[in-house]
Amino acid sequence: MKKNILLFLSLGLAVWSGLQAQISHGGNPRFLENSELRVATQVSGKSGFVAMPPFNLDSVLQANELNEHRLQRAYPFAYKFVTHIERGKDGTETVLNDGTRVWQVGISSSGAYSINLLFTKFDIPEGGQLFIYSSDRSHVIGSFDARNNSPEKMLPTRPVLGESIIVEYSEPAHTAFRGRLVIGEVNHDYRGVLRAEPNPDNIAAGGAGGAYLCMPDVLCDAATDARLVRASVLLIVNGGLMSSGTLINNTQSDGTPYVLTNVHCINATVAFPKPDEFYQGLANTAIAFFNYNRPLCDIYMKGTEEMSLAGAYSVAIMEGKDIALLRFKDTPPDYYNAYFAGWNAGANPQPPFTNYHHPYAAVTKYGLTNNVATGSDTNKGTNGNFYFDRNSHWKVEAWNVGSTHAGSSGSALFDHDGLIVGGLTGGASTCRGTSPGGGSDYFSSLNIGWTVTGGANALVDALDPEHSGATQVAGFDPHFNNPFRREQTSDVTSDANEVTRTFTIAAPNDLFGVFVQMPNTTVANVEQARITIYTGEGHPAAEQLFKPQFVSYAGGNFALQNKTMTVSSETFIAFDPVVPVGTRFYVTYQTSADASSQVFPTDIQAWLRANDSTMQPNVIAKDQALYYKRAEHRLIFTNTYPTAGTLSVYSMDGRLIEKQPLFVGQQEAILKHQVTGTQGIVRTVRGGHTDVLKIIY
Repeated sequence: MKKNILLFLSLGLAVWSGLQAQISHGGNPRFLENSELRVATQVSGKSGFVAMPPFNLDSVLQANELNEHRLQRAYPFAYKFVTHIERGKDGTETVLNDGTRVWQVGISSSGAYSINLLFTKFDIPEGGQLFIYSSDRSHVIGSFDARNNSPEKMLPTRPVLGESIIVEYSEPAHTAFRGRLVIGEVNHDYRGVLRAEPNPDNIAAGGAGGAYLCMPDVLCDAATDARLVRASVLLIVNGGLMSSGTLINNTQSDGTPYVLTNVHCINATVAFPKPDEFYQGLANTAIAFFNYNRPLCDIYMKGTEEMSLAGAYSVAIMEGKDIALLRFKDTPPDYYNAYFAGWNAGANPQPPFTNYHHPYAAVTKYGLTNNVATGSDTNKGTNGNFYFDRNSHWKVEAWNVGSTHAGSSGSALFDHDGLIVGGLTGGASTCRGTSPGGGSDYFSSLNIGWTVTGGANALVDALDPEHSGATQVAGFDPHFNNPFRREQTSDVTSDANEVTRTFTIAAPNDLFGVFVQMPNTTVANVEQARITIYTGEGHPAAEQLFKPQFVSYAGGNFALQNKTMTVSSETFIAFDPVVPVGTRFYVTYQTSADASSQVFPTDIQAWLRANDSTMQPNVIAKDQALYYKRAEHRLIFTNTYPTAGTLSVYSMDGRLIEKQPLFVGQQEAILKHQVTGTQGIVRTVRGGHTDVLKIIY
């Protein structure tokens, strides 16, 4: 099975989740602000650090390889140490002149690419701040504060690069209570595979190499559906197992953050049955990363990795069917631009079928097949037994485009209407250069899970809460009326340590953030830079510090690295609150005067969404040339043209859905039926006249 690694619950990089576990709140550790403490943290080597014991890496890698041969393709990449490192008992606590208490403890694990922690007790008062940073001060994450408290009183942290880290917690003199912190797990990243996006030309890259050649990047292939890309997420469960999942709609289209994946992506041992509390415990560890896509197609650049949700509820677990439904505790913020994919629980979905997934935790990849068989058995285990119920899966006989690999499990199979019909359990497909090859793949059947009899069906209860009897539901786009878009610069000016990008747009918008694409450089140490937004006034409309760093990923989560700029990457910088901008605004990227730290971006792009004043009303304007009667699938032409022409309908990502001729004097056209809720762009061309209309089927 693609995601089914035995015996690795103990090897995961723990990522338990509280309500806002992955949301950090900025600021600087005390060692950057207070000279007294800066001296106190100058440790030499690893003295004063809590050292993790050695482990047999060879045996771990051998077990990984064995499970890969068994087609059990979960992708563990971290070794877990169970610890009890507690404030007040371990490390040192310093009282500053103003009464602030600062607790610090060092942690080391020899040979780790990065270290990630699970606080099994995280309960701090207003004013408390937690930071974690590498011992050489090159990589800092945080702050985490009282807003990160959760009912579970747990906190997973992003990995910090390097084999030794420092935990620093500061607490003002007068708080409602003394914060309690216990580090229950230390996680040693032994692969480091996600430090850079693997290059297919490099066989050693991430252990994948040529495995990527036949799988197009989703935003670099015109055949892909941009909506489904927005629904696809990279999942990390129990910190060390990587898989894929899909944000899924329900019949109420209310934006409930359900993510569909597979049971073996949560319970890696495939030891059934397990009680509900077992699955809830693992759901607490789930992290979903959105929009992890390659921003440029001509170079191997890592995508944006700042958009994540952490911590979920276990809603529906069907062990025998390998179907799992999670509900995340937070709703994706607007700027994540999430799409809730529709589903088809019918028995006869139609081709072509597509798949969006994260093999080896790479940026989203794409596959297509016309060859799906119903009622199939999954591949057998080494004992000759089937892991899951027989006749409960779709079987992909062969891929026309792409394949799946370790890390792909849990990813959705979509029918020709872009509706989910199941999730990847396992298989043996491969890439043979740029062509798919190898054996068949197996996807759990939503139809089989939907028709389970005998007792309550939690899957139906969640996705059809009013029990309407629906077996098909279209996707839900909460941003359909005012979509997000990237805006390119219209002009660039620069001087010795500053680059200004000018943006010219058609109408006022809201600026939610900027994408900063950083080059591959040899600079070893980059100081902080500053991003400033000007809206035409003399003073900044918004300003934010930015350490010109590439986003890296190791040991169970994404992280920012600002030391060795050896990988081209993109970073998203969000502005809170959003910045209203007019038709012309400016983004300035400024470094320090130190020439050694002047690393400039290759590009900056604005992330915009139309504000209320620029939203188009859903009525017929006097000069509107096209009008769509949704109930009748009828397109009305309000103008009469004396020439023939063509009518084309495109998906939101530019894929041609339909094309038909238009005759002289024609006043209407019947559009082909699409799944309810499907969005399209209608374009008519007659003579020298072109008219465009966005529609919802």
